[in-house]
Amino acid sequence: MILAATTFLSACSAGADSSAATTTYPAAASSMTQAASTSTTTLVIVGQPQLSTSVGSAYYFNANTTGGVSGSISFSIQNKPYWATFNTVTGELRGTPDKASSFNNILISATDGYQSATMPSFSIIVNDTSTTKVSAIISWAAPGINTDGSTFNNP
Repeated sequence: MILAATTFLSACSAGADSSAATTTYPAAASSMTQAASTSTTTLVIVGQPQLSTSVGSAYYFNANTTGGVSGSISFSIQNKPYWATFNTVTGELRGTPDKASSFNNILISATDGYQSATMPSFSIIVNDTSTTKVSAIISWAAPGINTDGSTFNNP
């Protein structure tokens, strides 16, 4: 599509020739793309993950974002604890740990397709706070003979 810009110039002055001049300038015949109207601020992941939990307790953290280009945000995770699930649409990390351990260098990132952000790495320490006591019953039968072959007499 060729666009033309037309400029009308007229010169008027007392006693001067007042003719009008018309000049046409052809626009470049190129495809013009316009970015969607967007808010472009720095994309940041916000939220503070819980850094410790207990065996058998439900763990939950939801990473959120601010800024960026309006539209869809997708999340990713590195070093996810084996007992947890991670939702790449909502940024939710959840699960119930089954044993005491430490899960280090967990990284959550987000992108809006234009910018990316990664929150500082964090660790989750899983403590065993169970109050279950374990007991054992020991029983034995007295030997009938001594090591020298004599009869065992219980004093």
